[in-house]
Amino acid sequence: ELGVLREGETSLQSSLEGTEKALADAEKARGDAHHELRSTTNQIEHSREKMSRVRTERENNAVGRELEELRRIVRDQEDEVRKLDTLIAEYREKIEITRTEMTQAQSDLTGKSGTIGARVQELETSLSESRALRAEAVKSIPPALVRRYEAVRGKRGSAVATTTDGTCRACHIALPPQLFHTLRRESIHDQCPSCNRIIFYLPPVAPQSA
Repeated sequence: ELGVLREGETSLQSSLEGTEKALADAEKARGDAHHELRSTTNQIEHSREKMSRVRTERENNAVGRELEELRRIVRDQEDEVRKLDTLIAEYREKIEITRTEMTQAQSDLTGKSGTIGARVQELETSLSESRALRAEAVKSIPPALVRRYEAVRGKRGSAVATTTDGTCRACHIALPPQLFHTLRRESIHDQCPSCNRIIFYLPPVAPQSA
């Protein structure tokens, strides 16, 4: 779950960076469009001045066509500015939403990390306590038995087995009858001849009465 949260945060960060770049590009394009619009507006003013100085109908028609074309260009440029304004507003809204989602994702990640950290600390404390208890318990066990336990566990993975019916529950091989009889009668531990695990007798569970 922690990995999923980190992937989500990374994805949001990537999305935010992409939108911020797109916003910067759109704002630059709008700035360029405004500059072109001002330039065209100045050209219109210049053409109007020319119109006031014309002397012939031919000149008047030429300046008139020039003004009409410039007005068309202005309309197109104004339309482009409006489109860029809309796009910029959308980008800014998306950035705000993404930042909010990132804040929540970071909060979730911090909370989960804290929970996991506390759990790890709890497990480490429990492990330390278990090791201390084991070390204390080992002091009361004959050293030869401890060495046998460690050797068998290293080879078999588990060093202790039980028997209830004369069969080793670890290797599922029958014990010598005399060994089983001794284990059951004297409540001692011994060693399974087949798997070498330390073995002791475990009485069968009595069936519960209905």
